[in-house]
Amino acid sequence: MIPASQPDPSTLQVARPPPTLSSAVKAGWICLILGFLTFWIFGLGFVFFVATFILAIVAMSTNRLGHGIALLVSSVGSSILCVIISLALLSSAFTAALKKESARRIEHPTPPTQLHSVAPSETPLQQLLEPGKSSLIVNINTASAQELESLPTLDHHAPNR
Repeated sequence: MIPASQPDPSTLQVARPPPTLSSAVKAGWICLILGFLTFWIFGLGFVFFVATFILAIVAMSTNRLGHGIALLVSSVGSSILCVIISLALLSSAFTAALKKESARRIEHPTPPTQLHSVAPSETPLQQLLEPGKSSLIVNINTASAQELESLPTLDHHAPNR
C-alpha cells in the first residue's frame, strides 16, 4: 500500500521551464535585421549577415539546433536576396543613365571631330632639296643662307654668324 504522502512515480510530471532563446540566437536575429536595414550601404549589411552566420553556428553548438539552423538558412537566404536586389537597383540606375545620355545626344548632336588640319607648306619640297641633295639633312658648316633659313629650329640671324 502506498502512503498518501508520497506521490505515484508514474503520474509524476516535472514542470519544465519554458524554452528561452540563447544570447547567440537573440544576437543573430538582431544582426539579421540590421543586415536588412543596412544592405543598401555597400558592404555594411553583408557584415551583419556574416555575423548572423557565425552566431547561427554558435547557437547550434550550444544545443539550440533548430534555432541555429533557422538562423543559418536565414542569413544565407538574406545575403542572396540582398545581392539580387542590389544588382537590380544598380542595373536600373545604369539603364536610366544610358537613356538620359542617349536623349542628350539626340537633342544636342556633337559634330564629328576632325584630325589635325595641316596647313599647306609655303616652301615646296623641291626648293628645299637642291638637285644634288637627296634628303633634308643640312650641314651647317657648308650650307647656304637660304638652306639655314629653311630650317625650322634656327632663327633668321643664324646665317650671319
